[in-house]
Amino acid sequence: MNWKPARMGLAAVLVAVMLTASSHQDWGVRGADSASSVAGPMLRNGSFDDPFVTWNIDGRAEYVAQHWTPYVQSYSAVVPEFKRNAEEYRDPPTSQWVWSSYSSYQCGLYQTVGGFAPGESYTFQVWILSIYGAAGGPPVPGDNIGKQLAVDLYGGTDWTAAGLFRGAEDFRDRRAYFGYLSFTAESPTATLFIHINNRWPGENCQALWDDAQLYTSPVTTTNQSQVQPLPPYTLDDSFPVHWGLVSTQRKVPPPSPPVAYSYDVQYRVNDGPWTTWLTNTLNISATFGASDPVTLEPNRTYAFRCRAHDATGGTNEGRTWGWVEAYPGTPDAQTTYMGWTVAGHVRNNAANGVPGALVTMTGSPAVTATSGAFGEFRVAVPATGTYTLTVTPTLAAPDYGLLPPLYHLAVLTDVAGLELLLPPADDLVQNGDFEGADPLAGWHVGGDVPPTVTANAHTGQGAALLGSDAGLSWLTQTVLLTDTLISPTLSFAYAFSTTALSDTFDVWAQSEGGPVVTVTNVATPTAWTYVTGDLIGLTGTVTLHFQVYQSSALTPTLAWVDEVHVGSRAGPFQRLYLPLIQRAYASGP
Repeated sequence: MNWKPARMGLAAVLVAVMLTASSHQDWGVRGADSASSVAGPMLRNGSFDDPFVTWNIDGRAEYVAQHWTPYVQSYSAVVPEFKRNAEEYRDPPTSQWVWSSYSSYQCGLYQTVGGFAPGESYTFQVWILSIYGAAGGPPVPGDNIGKQLAVDLYGGTDWTAAGLFRGAEDFRDRRAYFGYLSFTAESPTATLFIHINNRWPGENCQALWDDAQLYTSPVTTTNQSQVQPLPPYTLDDSFPVHWGLVSTQRKVPPPSPPVAYSYDVQYRVNDGPWTTWLTNTLNISATFGASDPVTLEPNRTYAFRCRAHDATGGTNEGRTWGWVEAYPGTPDAQTTYMGWTVAGHVRNNAANGVPGALVTMTGSPAVTATSGAFGEFRVAVPATGTYTLTVTPTLAAPDYGLLPPLYHLAVLTDVAGLELLLPPADDLVQNGDFEGADPLAGWHVGGDVPPTVTANAHTGQGAALLGSDAGLSWLTQTVLLTDTLISPTLSFAYAFSTTALSDTFDVWAQSEGGPVVTVTNVATPTAWTYVTGDLIGLTGTVTLHFQVYQSSALTPTLAWVDEVHVGSRAGPFQRLYLPLIQRAYASGP
């Protein structure tokens, strides 16, 4: 390398320059146009050789290396000067020089380049030296002259554009170094920027640029980045995706990793092709879905992978310049959008929500959810169809009996408002779910139209059907209330259909020779619903009565009854905050 004596008296600086430059590793072609090792984008006159073209900036002639375009963003007093420098350079015979005194300024050069392959990673690299104040002295950390590289991934030429991908700004002065910026091409054309931000309106503020190169980024074989795991299934039409470094693998490239990273993130649907979602992002999370970048489709699996770039934009100090990871061969994370939801509440016979109940929807695959603090649940299914829903209590499970499955649950769209009531563990009713080979065992039926059993059940396979012709249709069962029951409570599910205002569905309980407790009196059509009735005051042998009155054969009236139970009223759930502290009293002196 040939260095001539500095006309600016930079002897001390040039020692540092030569030391830094001597450790430079060559990528591409110096002293001519540079390109990747294969056919691709060509950076023209990266060595800033002659001829220098005359530009008129604010009425003054400025000299800029051929194929580069100057711009001045701002200045405080005097427009910075663009000059040809034939005495200080890295790649002979010339370099680009920017100079000003007693004026802060922001300016730079750009060049638009074609031939990029979208999705490929490239590195833009420039040799840079900045100096301010007295020419002599050692290299300093500095905070006056910022140097920065950037790229417009679609070929725009505005340095202030919000969409520019910018490298880190470096303020070290009196030291030559290679700044670099790695990026993934998004279009065949991109514009490369070299920018100076001089914040010091003092004497002798200048910068030199030389040996600009553009090459395909070297690829590492060990992945340092990864998309974080996702749940197997998602209910929402959009969800957050997070990515970043895997700390246990942060060892490549040696000996020290960069201090800044950018990322490319790809997704695929089921086993389809990988599609680039984000490129060169400095963020480590984003929301996927809700039309950005796609609208999620039910029963589709969305997989993700990422790769990292070295986005430090600083010097080479033992690192591989501008590296990019290879994408992993398999997804980092994936989730399946279920699409349709089934929501409701799990309750007890006190109408309180039951938390922690396991709600399972059969299917392929089976999906589950756990009821919340107020008994609420929301479970998703992958496709429309007919499902079976089961509820299994987990908190205070010994307090509850078994609730038959809810069969034939049609899911053609989102289902909401389901109510499921867990029976008490000390239930006294025989066959209150109307199941088994003899579904009316334990019951007495009578009236003009004795009840039958129908498959149109709330849960399980059967329910009692009362009515369908003129007259009475009734169903009874006798239970023995004892002191072992705490606040005895009757609960049941029913549905009622009528076209006559005088037709009714009545439920009551009566002890032998004792009072009558009316539980419900219904005269209007009702879909499946639960009723709970307090039986406090009744003791001994108690008869439960369910009756439909139909005034005319011309006005059919029907009642369906299911899940009839009598047991202790469920106590409320209470939160207990730990640690629990109790005061103990000692006896004696």
